[in-house]
Amino acid sequence: MAEKAGSATRKILQKAIALQDGLIAYATGQQFEDTEYQDLRRDLLANVELKEKLPQFVRETRDLAKFWPLIKEQSGNYAGRRKFIWDLPAPWLPFWLQPGKNELSKYLKNFAPKRYPREALVNPPEP
Repeated sequence: MAEKAGSATRKILQKAIALQDGLIAYATGQQFEDTEYQDLRRDLLANVELKEKLPQFVRETRDLAKFWPLIKEQSGNYAGRRKFIWDLPAPWLPFWLQPGKNELSKYLKNFAPKRYPREALVNPPEP
C-alpha cells in the first residue's frame, strides 16, 4: 500500500511540475493548451492536502484567458514572468517536505527545500 501511495504522490507532483512548466510556456509566448491547464488544475485541486496550498490564482483562474491579464500585470517581460511562476512553489511544496506529513517527505527528505532539482521531483529516489 505504501508503494501505491508513493506512486499517487509522485503523479501529483508530476502534475504540479507540468502545470508550472505549462504556465511558464504560456507566459513566455509558447504553446500550452487550455484543456491541459484545466485538467492539471482540476487534478491538483482535487488533492485535499494540496488544495489550500496552491497559489491563489491557480485556485481562482479557471482558464488561460483569465491567467493572461494576471501574468501580464506581474511583468512586462518574459524573464519577469518566468521568475514569478518559478518562485510560486515555495508556499506549497515545502509542506510536502515536512517529515511525517505524507509519503512524499520520505522521497525528498535529502533535498534542500530552497530549490528543488526537477529530476528529483519527477523521479524521486526510492526510500
